[in-house]
Formats: sequence, C-alpha cells, structure tokens
Amino acid sequence: MLGSVMTSAQVARGERRQGWLFAGCVVALAAGLVYQPFPPCVDYPQHLALAHSLRRSLLGEPGGQLVLLSYNGLFELATALLGLVLPLELAGRIVLALGFCLQPLAVWRLVRFAGRPAAYAFAWLPCAYSFCLSWGFVNFVLATGIATLALLAWLEKQANRVVLALGLLTAYAHVLGAGFLLLGMLLGVATRLQPPRALLPGLVIAGYVLLAHAQTDDVPRLAREWLVAFPAWSERLPLSDTVLGSWSGAYDEWLWAGLGAVLAGMCSLALFARGKAAWAHPGFLWLSGAVWLLYATLPLVVDDCWSFFQRFGHVGMLWLPGALPVFSRQWRWSKLPGTALVLLGVLAVLNFVHNVSRDAEAADARAILAAIPRGSHVVPVNYDRSREPMTDALAWQHFAAYAVVRRGSEIPDLFARDHWTFPVRERWPEDVPLPPPEYQWQSRFDAGAEYARYFDVVLVRTSDAEPHRDPRRAVFGAEQAQATLLAQRGRFWLYRFRAADAKRAPEQAAAVKAKSGPPG
Repeated sequence: MLGSVMTSAQVARGERRQGWLFAGCVVALAAGLVYQPFPPCVDYPQHLALAHSLRRSLLGEPGGQLVLLSYNGLFELATALLGLVLPLELAGRIVLALGFCLQPLAVWRLVRFAGRPAAYAFAWLPCAYSFCLSWGFVNFVLATGIATLALLAWLEKQANRVVLALGLLTAYAHVLGAGFLLLGMLLGVATRLQPPRALLPGLVIAGYVLLAHAQTDDVPRLAREWLVAFPAWSERLPLSDTVLGSWSGAYDEWLWAGLGAVLAGMCSLALFARGKAAWAHPGFLWLSGAVWLLYATLPLVVDDCWSFFQRFGHVGMLWLPGALPVFSRQWRWSKLPGTALVLLGVLAVLNFVHNVSRDAEAADARAILAAIPRGSHVVPVNYDRSREPMTDALAWQHFAAYAVVRRGSEIPDLFARDHWTFPVRERWPEDVPLPPPEYQWQSRFDAGAEYARYFDVVLVRTSDAEPHRDPRRAVFGAEQAQATLLAQRGRFWLYRFRAADAKRAPEQAAAVKAKSGPPG
C-alpha cells in the first residue's frame, strides 16, 4: 500500500515537473515570435495591414468600412485594439504569439482530460511551426486553439454560457474553427459522450456563422466564381509539405521522423501487447479519425478558401495527443514513450527558437521600407520569396504590405479589398488600374501596362541565383531608362518608374488617392 502511494506521489511530482517544462517551452516559442520583427508567416503582413486599416477606422481616420460582425477577424480586432496603446507591429506580434499559445494550452488540457500522461503534450511541439502558421493563417490558428478549449468545456459539461462564449469567439476568429467545434459536438453525441440536448450551444454558434456569412458579398471589381479544386492524391502524402512548416538547413525532418517512429511504435505496441496498454475513449478516437478522414478526402480549394484540406491535418496533429494509448506502470518500459516525446519536444523548441531568430535580411528589410516614399503606390516584384537560411516558407510573398503600415502606401493586392470576410472592408476606386489577380505569383512587371502608370514605385527582391545583380533590365526591359534607383539594401531594390507616355498630373493622382477612402 505504502509503495503504491509513493509511486503515485512520484508520478505526480514528475507530472508537475513536466508541466513546468512544457510551459517553459511554450514561453520560448512565443518569445521567438515576438522577437522576430518580420514573423515567418506568409499572409501575416496582410493581416497586419488589415489591423492597421481597422485601427484607423476605430480612431475615426479615413480608412475602411467597419463590418464588425465577422467570421474571420479576431486577430485584426485584437491587434487594432491593442494597437491603440502599443505600436501596431508590436501589438500584432504579441497577438500572434498569444493566439499561438492557445494551441499548446488546448493540447495540455486535452491530454489531462483524456487521462493521458503529461509527457504526451510534448508530441505537439515538433509540429508547432505548422503549415497553417507558416502560411500565416493567423485567424485559423487562433480558432483551432479556442475551438479545442470550447469542445473540452462542452465535454466537461461546463455551463452553457462558458461553452457559448468560447464557441462564439471561435466563430469570430474563423468560420472553419467553428466547423471543427460543431463536428466535435456531433461526434460527441454520436459516441455518447454527451446527450443530444447538449447540442443547443452548437445551434446558436451555427446561427451566428450564417448571420455573419450573410454580411459578405462579392468584392467589387474582383468578383470570384465558386471554385472547387481537388489535388492529386499524391499531394496529400508528404505531411512535411501539407501539415508541417519547414526550416532551412535545420533538423526538422529528423525530428518529424523521430516523432513518427515513436508514435508508430506506441500504436503498434498497444495493438500487439494489449495487456500493457489502453486506448483512449472511443469518442477521442472518432474525433481524431474523422479529422484525418476529412484531410484525405476534401479539396484543396473551396470557393475562396485556399489550402482547405491541409487545415484538417493541422487540427489532426492538435488533437492527436489525446488519442494516444497509455501504458501500464507495471511494464518496465512504460516511461520510454513519454521520455522520447519530451526529448523530441524540447529539441523542436530549441530548433524553432534558433531558426526564428536568425533572419539574415531583417536589417535590409527595415532599411528598404524606410526608403519607400510616404503615400506612394508600390508594386512588388519577387524573384524569390523564401527566407533562407531561416525558413523555406514563401515569407517574402506579402512583404510589401508592411509599406501600407509603415509608409501609408498602397499596393495592388490588399486583403481588405480582395476578400470581404474581415471586420474592415475597402474598395478600389473604379479609375485605379489594377494588374491581373495572378500577377502576385509571377516575377514580372509589365512596364507597358496601364497599372504601371499608377503603381510607379517598384520593390524588387532578387533571385537566389543572382542575389546581388541589378535587376533593372529583368524588371523593366526596354523601358529600363525610365526607372530611377531610389535605394538598394542587400537583395532589396527600390525604383521609381516613369513611363515615357505618362501624362497624369500630380493633382490627378492625389484625387484618385482621395477616392480610396471608405465606401459610401
């Protein structure tokens, strides 16, 4: 009896130590995101520009139209509000880090609720820099953490007002997060974790989503047709591309391979040595299995939501620790899986912090932004978008959006004007010439096009093959004589382009700019 009590006490002490270690790992991850002036998240600069427009609107300055009933806007609203007392970019990184921290908090609560060892929470840490985070789906990342906390509150039979508050916050952050919450509730009822009457909060959450969706409409001048695109089946198989993020020259692949080997070993042992292991409640297995089934079957694009099926893999990794088997303490190797997961998790955090802080181009990026004329019309031309040696993600794709925040500039692709699911909307004036929508994925500037007369400041990032070669000829071709170099820092080049036949007077340009305020 005394021996068993001592064993339980030792286990409790070990769990507490692991809890503090896990908390320290999460703080390190968050600190890395706050420290990095240009977070390696592809869409993040566009969301920051949205928060900038929303903050201006809240202050009564010329900006976008407020549409606070949203289902894709928690990051923007939280950043704009925090930006009232802090510099906006610092506020954005803090909200990004805090929202990111909701995921490990959800994982920790999940493993505790499911009766799994605390060490199982460390299985998520190698997946922290996920596909969704690296692509800057900041509202979705926020929503998945809150949705998991809401689902756990629902499973724990907490008060409906708690579940409803968390559920509505999830829906405000991202509609697909609300979808995961509703899916979890339906499966919870189907597996008898909750009675059917517990679905009442879910009906309210679904009603809010429908109401918010009714506020959206086709974007003027950029109306999009309904689109469903399925990937090849082989595109779903490399999880390193569709679930996990990527660091350049790092040990991600080894960490992921080690994690996969440990998880496969745990599941194999649980299947073949049944007396030594116990699976989680069938409800958790259904939750995890259903998400991975959706990952395997859903399209790549649904309407205007891109990278659709990959988001289910993100949630699958988030919910996985709660579904892993637990091993009997009488088995002599019972601590081995947990120890391996803790070791992998700590190594992954060290790898993350090391790579997120080694941005070789941060100083050049700051300097080139400072050289952009205030209020100018900027078009970016990217010959390479990766952030090597930091990350392989296309993190320079939307770099020009920082010019909107720092220099009051305009760029031809703005989420506030291209997508109307956010809490602030802007319109393009009818007489502003725009490049074709696909231009942002091309490495060219059409010097003869009408948009080149309006977007007359060109921000170029050179290729990996020729990082220091003046790109003037490649960008402007036969009209390179009309391009004046304004600044150059590292691989960033800034030009002023004046087409030979450009006749618009400065006051005409100012009049066009004045029309880009909130719609009537």
